[in-house]
Amino acid sequence: MKKLINVLFTANIFIMLVLLLFFKESADYYLKRDFLMNDLKLLAVSLIIFLPAAFLVYHNKKRLSLFLERRSKWLFPVALFVLFVSEAVFAVSGFFYSDWDPAGVLSAVFSLYDGKPGDVSYYYFSAHPNNLMLVLIYYRLLKGFSF
Repeated sequence: MKKLINVLFTANIFIMLVLLLFFKESADYYLKRDFLMNDLKLLAVSLIIFLPAAFLVYHNKKRLSLFLERRSKWLFPVALFVLFVSEAVFAVSGFFYSDWDPAGVLSAVFSLYDGKPGDVSYYYFSAHPNNLMLVLIYYRLLKGFSF
């Protein structure tokens, strides 16, 4: 039974990957983002980069482990910094403007940040008071990271 579940799970993932790679471009939906390269081109580029790198790592395991042991004191902090910067870039790149509740929250945050508290929709927040905490959090984050 466990083997059958593993096979079904693997088949499900494979089918989803095929659908995402080959049929996502033809699907139209609201707020669809267009990118410079489609998924098939990105897959080809990543395979062109990944396969030679995997080959080199596989055939130079001992030299690579010696290199990592000797330089681990500065390599680890550098890797952490690179990962943090890449995560920040991904988070900022994933931002988009929505038309429902987040739109009301973000417009209130930007109005407060611009010094125009009169532009905040009091009718919206009287109907949805739970979003006031989000406005406060986002406003403080925007003020803190506005440097």
